[in-house]
Amino acid sequence: MTVTPGFLRSEAVLDHFGVKETNWRDAIAEDPFFAESETPMYVGRGIAALAIDPNRRVRAGLTFSAGELAKLYEFTDVDGRTPQFFARLEQKTTELAVRSDQLDEMEHFLVWSRYCQIHQNPDRREEAARLFERLEIFRCRAGLATSLRAAGPNGTRQLTFAFGSENSASENSASEKSVGHHPSRRHIY
Repeated sequence: MTVTPGFLRSEAVLDHFGVKETNWRDAIAEDPFFAESETPMYVGRGIAALAIDPNRRVRAGLTFSAGELAKLYEFTDVDGRTPQFFARLEQKTTELAVRSDQLDEMEHFLVWSRYCQIHQNPDRREEAARLFERLEIFRCRAGLATSLRAAGPNGTRQLTFAFGSENSASENSASEKSVGHHPSRRHIY
């Protein structure tokens, strides 16, 4: 089982935004997602709730965010809130996936982050495919070229990244890498 925090409001993150725990909300103006940030205690409470759950074995092999555990076990962060960063990220990336205009750098990062989070989950295959198409990965910056192999007999497609010059992946075939599960390192969706 995997447990992950959402947007963790650690001391380092507070320092990055130039705020303290007492005035952390001041940083929301700089990053609206910070409204869904959480203290380290939030994920700790989730782990503690899992530890005392007599039925925790049914959750083996699954991944949970602190927010999901808070809903499941009905606990809050130290300030009484139940931050739901990943739900907010999903909402925002769903909006971005249907927009027709160009994504700015931050929007592209958000869509890519969400795609990376869900692309291996069979239940999220359609959402991952929409995000992948929205990313327009074939227009990558210098140093990263991509190719998408045609759909195979089972309907899957393989995305391969090649690192090197900005001109073509073929020039750098020796450095070709794929993303996804080890050991094949192929990304299938």
